[in-house]
Order: sequence, then structure tokens, then C-alpha cells
Amino acid sequence: MLENLLSQFLLLTEQMAPYLLLGFMVAGLLHVFVPRRWVFRQLGRRSAWAVIKGALLGAPLPLCSCGVLPVAASLRKSGASPPAVLSFLIATPVTGVDSVLATYALMGGFLATVRPVASVVLAIAAGLVLLLSGKSGEEAGTSQETPQETAAPPSLPSRLVAAVRYAFVDLFRGIAGSMLLGLAAGAAIAAFVPADLVTRLGVGGVLSYLLMVAIGVPLYVCATGSIPIAAALLAKGLSPGAALAFLLAGPATNTVAIAVSRTLVGRRGTLVYLACIVVGSVLAAAGTDALAVLVGYSWEAATLHHHHAQEGPGLLFRLSGFALLGLAAWHITAPRVTAWRLKRRSARGSQVDGDG
Repeated sequence: MLENLLSQFLLLTEQMAPYLLLGFMVAGLLHVFVPRRWVFRQLGRRSAWAVIKGALLGAPLPLCSCGVLPVAASLRKSGASPPAVLSFLIATPVTGVDSVLATYALMGGFLATVRPVASVVLAIAAGLVLLLSGKSGEEAGTSQETPQETAAPPSLPSRLVAAVRYAFVDLFRGIAGSMLLGLAAGAAIAAFVPADLVTRLGVGGVLSYLLMVAIGVPLYVCATGSIPIAAALLAKGLSPGAALAFLLAGPATNTVAIAVSRTLVGRRGTLVYLACIVVGSVLAAAGTDALAVLVGYSWEAATLHHHHAQEGPGLLFRLSGFALLGLAAWHITAPRVTAWRLKRRSARGSQVDGDG
């Protein structure tokens, strides 16, 4: 059983790793070369255009449903309107260049295309609903501070170094744990869940969508960490639409984000936030299943070329997988080792003082 679990874990990791590492690098370049001040200037007005820009600007950013909260709070404090903040809050954690590439790696181009499109449409819809619902007293008193821009590295090589540091240190450290948990959960599903589970339970249609949303809403799972879980369920017979419902609802929110959203967009905005995620995920799931029938989407066919790719340049996938796991292990263990060393050093210092 352990050998089977480890085999599935390594297989999932190798399939995702090259695309994920590339996505992290692209995210680092976006972070360094897209001015933060420019992003803030786009979202200040209370308008439909600001809502649309909030979703479009947030979609490529690789932030999870908790990592997006301080960014959204900073946007709100700097004068961004609640509808634009809500649109940004939904679109950002669901997609990112890293998660789109990882979705392509495990589920093929169909879901890799549908997922970002659905998340942007869902985010814009939520922002427009809040915009049309009228301005509440909770939205008063927003400051118009201009965000302080950090000094940019003076040269192109310095910027590239800063991009690598952000991608593989700052950003990777934030999602390493949830990524490994997602891989472990996906491996466990692939290894131990019966292949005919979905048909055996008789769960399908709207019921399967609602079930995936109910699991995803309170769960903390990042856009990348949700992919191996959804892919494993898809391989067991879950429909593409139900998988998409989990890929939308899981990263879009969790219990922490729900609690903090009250401060960011008000009580009315929080209700719109939750309602749009639930209703929008179900509608997107139904549309995806209908579209999958029209285009003849098959999970096996969509992922077949990746398996063939592994039979050819398999060394690239394997080395990328080891690099991904090595980075994750480093980011998880290094802080604990540092804390242990500091504690030991402090204990030795106290012992010396006591002897003196």
C-alpha cells in the first residue's frame, strides 16, 4: 500500500513539476516588471470597468485564498472600490500562470482554458452584483493613499535575480505546504479510491456540483494544490464540470477568507461573495459538462500526450519533480531547523550565564 501511494505521489509530482516551475518563474517576472503603483491606479473608481480590471489584473497573479487577503486589504485602503476589490478577491486565488500550466499538465487544454475563463467571468459577475446593489454605509471612509513603491533593482540582471528570489523563495514558501498536501491527497485518491466509486455512489449532475462546492468552500486549498485532488477524482469518473466546481470553489474561499472579507467589502459584499461562488460554480460546472460533450473531451485522451512525453524526455520530468520536492522540503524544514538552532544557542547562553 505504501509503495503504491509513493508511486502515485511521484507520478503526480513529475507530471506537474515542469509546468509548475515554469509558472513560478513567469509569476516572478510579473511581480518584478509590472509596477505596483499602476495596478493600484486601475481599481479606484466604483464602475463596471474597475470591476472588469480587478478580475483581469488579479487572474494571472499566483496568490492563494489567504495570500490574496493582505493584497486586497492594501488595495481597499488605497482607495479601490469594494466591487473592484471583490472581483480581485475572487479571480486572484482561483487562477495564476502557475496553476493554469499545472492544470494543463494533469487535465489537458480543455480544463486549462475553461478554468481561468470561468473564474474571470465569476469574479466580474460578483463585482457587478455588488456594484448594482448600491453603496452601503460600510464603504465610507476609504483613504486615498498612494501605495509606496519599493525601489526597483537598477539593472536587468538584478531584476531577474529578484524575480527568481520572489518566485522560488517568497512565493514558493507560501504554498509549499498546501501543494504537498494536495499532491498527497491526490495520490491517496488515485491509489485507494475504487475506479468505479462515482458510478457506485450514483452521484452526478447538480448533486455532484453541490457536493464539490460544499467540500471546497470551507477548505483551505490553493489553486495549485487543488489540481491533483480534482485530477484524481476526474480519473475515478467525476465529470469535468464537477471537477471544475471544486477547482473554482476550493481556492476561491475558505473560512479565513470569509471572515476577513467582512472587513474588506462589508457584510453585503460578503453575502454576494459567497452566493456568487456557490451559484456561479454550479452554473459553470453545468456549462462545462455541456461543452465537454460538444467538444468530445476525455480525461484519458487529454492526458495521453503527457504520458507519452514522459516516455520520451522522461529525465526532464523526473529532474523537475525532484527539484520541486527538494524546494518544498527546504522551505518546510529550514525555518524549523533555524528555530531549533536559535533555541539551542539561547539555552547554551543561559547555561553559561548561570555558571558565571
